[in-house]
Amino acid sequence: MSAAEAANAAGPAATVEDDDAFAARVAGTGVARVRLLGGASASALATCFDAGADIDPTPVVGHGRIELLCWVHEQVLSETRHRLGTLLDP
Repeated sequence: MSAAEAANAAGPAATVEDDDAFAARVAGTGVARVRLLGGASASALATCFDAGADIDPTPVVGHGRIELLCWVHEQVLSETRHRLGTLLDP
């Protein structure tokens, strides 16, 4: 199974295209971040860089928690509670 087939089976859409089509699509859509499952030519990467897209060309890691560290931002919510567990008014 190829990387694109595995990505499509997992849910997100993966597209296989040549370097020129890839660079034109990224430059035309205003995409901020791109995750490459395969390689791209230096000219395609330069076009994406000129368009302001952040490219991640590192190999895909098989463990989801490690792979998503740079793609998912965690947020923490907290409530101030009294020592007996009742909420305090702000």
